[in-house]
Amino acid sequence: MTEQKPPITFRQISQPAHRQITVSLLLAVLAAVLSLVPVIVLVELVRTVMLSFQGEPIDASKLWLLVAALMVATVLHGQATVKSLQVSHQADGLLGEHLRQQQITKLGRLPLSWFTRTPSGTVKTYIEDDVTKIHQLIAHAPHDYSAGVLVPLLSLGYMFVVDWRIGLLGLVPLLLAVATMPFMMREFQEKAEKFKSSQKQLDAAVVELVRGIPVIKVFVPEGYDESIFLSRSRSFGGFYREWLHATVHPTALMKIFTSTGFGLLVVAAASPWLITSAGVPVADVLAAFLFINNIAAPLLMLSRTNIMFSEAKAAAADLTEFFNIPVLPPAAGGREPANAGIELKDLSFSYVPDTPVLSGINQKLTAGSITAVVGPSGSGKSTLAALIPRLLDPTEGSVRIGGVPSTDLRSDQLYRRVGFVFQDPYLMRMSVRDNIRLAHPEATDADVVRAARAAQIHERITHLPRGYDSVVGEDAQLSGGEQQRLAIARSILLDAPILVLDEATAFADPDSEAAIQRAITELVAGRTLVVIAHRLHTITGADRILMLENGEVTEAGTHEELVAAGKGYATMWARYQTAQAGIQGEEK
Repeated sequence: MTEQKPPITFRQISQPAHRQITVSLLLAVLAAVLSLVPVIVLVELVRTVMLSFQGEPIDASKLWLLVAALMVATVLHGQATVKSLQVSHQADGLLGEHLRQQQITKLGRLPLSWFTRTPSGTVKTYIEDDVTKIHQLIAHAPHDYSAGVLVPLLSLGYMFVVDWRIGLLGLVPLLLAVATMPFMMREFQEKAEKFKSSQKQLDAAVVELVRGIPVIKVFVPEGYDESIFLSRSRSFGGFYREWLHATVHPTALMKIFTSTGFGLLVVAAASPWLITSAGVPVADVLAAFLFINNIAAPLLMLSRTNIMFSEAKAAAADLTEFFNIPVLPPAAGGREPANAGIELKDLSFSYVPDTPVLSGINQKLTAGSITAVVGPSGSGKSTLAALIPRLLDPTEGSVRIGGVPSTDLRSDQLYRRVGFVFQDPYLMRMSVRDNIRLAHPEATDADVVRAARAAQIHERITHLPRGYDSVVGEDAQLSGGEQQRLAIARSILLDAPILVLDEATAFADPDSEAAIQRAITELVAGRTLVVIAHRLHTITGADRILMLENGEVTEAGTHEELVAAGKGYATMWARYQTAQAGIQGEEK
């Protein structure tokens, strides 16, 4: 079961940066207002000087006042602009850090089933791309929108104050640009979702191509892998060209109407009539020349900002979607398991509704016992293993640890008691020592060495270039079996009373398998062991074997009892022996 909560909004997600965003917006508004002062001062200076041509004395105090206003406005405008961008970028950094912290916490609480059905490219988009795109929304939108909206409105207002006919001139490029913008943005909005979907598919193809290179090189016909990637790439490229073709004409018109030349052309065309026929003062016409480009030009910047803002909004929607994915519900904690026994009670699980992977399992695994789970591929073995350490939650029923449902145990309670060795051990890109110590960060170096010795990996580690300080993936290149033993060392160090092994020897060669078996012998002493196995000779000594078929336990007993019963396990054992005999014969 997953936890359902009221939907999370982006406002809630971005809450840590709200104060900085507000401060940045106020500073951006101030900067937008101050940006007009120098132009107004210039107009008033010209007006004052031209009065002297009419025989009026120059008002020196007014000139000095205008110069002082120019100096103060210039300094304050620069300070407000820089401070606005500084605060907005601080908000962006704070929010980015907060989002990634929340994402890591969220990933830790998501059920394993989400990771198995979600493409790597989609995960990358959530964690990396969407957070990066939010930058435009937080770091630049307050400044860009203030300049793009306030400057044209204030400029137009000033032109109407100067003369209503001058104001009407200002409306010409503004109305033409505003009329063009919906056509440009409509094409963008219509194709934005398709663009995002196409980009996600391309990202997923890149990730899958890189991750699957070893398999592709060996098994996939030459050129086939490239054709898949190139097909996605061509699809993306074709869509992008279609998008450009649809927006090129509105964009070109927008550039014309917001250009400096077009604004000056409008004023120049009207100037002779304004001055000679309408009697508008030259200083007022100068105001038209100076302010006309403050009206339409910011709209071009605003249109570009709108495109990036739309991408940022889409990223914000993605992040909101991510944070609303149902998680494993938190446990109340408090109850302590009585022992290391495991009970599977009426246990059922489905990845997809109405398609059960496990159905109605009722089993008790005694503390200190060894239980093997076998069955054909797809029978639900690994899913059953994942339910015990609560990597998944049951759809129905419960997993009880020492009498306590796993859903009632806090993570720290559960993982102190249940260790898990995966079929495909994942090692972090850090030192061998830190990889072993991952489950128990406070462990001493001596504890790490003891765990490595018990896992039969100490000798191999000492032959690495820097021993325990060698970094996995750099100067520590380990085989699959060696990686598995390193994972076992990690579990030995954890010292959990319950251990789940998911086909720990599945990909090991005979030498590695022998070493892993010796390591497992050290590991399981006195512990409750659940082992998923396909190499049946490794579990013949188990206290109990569960035979899984189609998600149900069809047989349970010791190896001898199940062979004697002559059912599914006996058939599987006979086939396994025949296969092993054939392999040994080929080797001889």
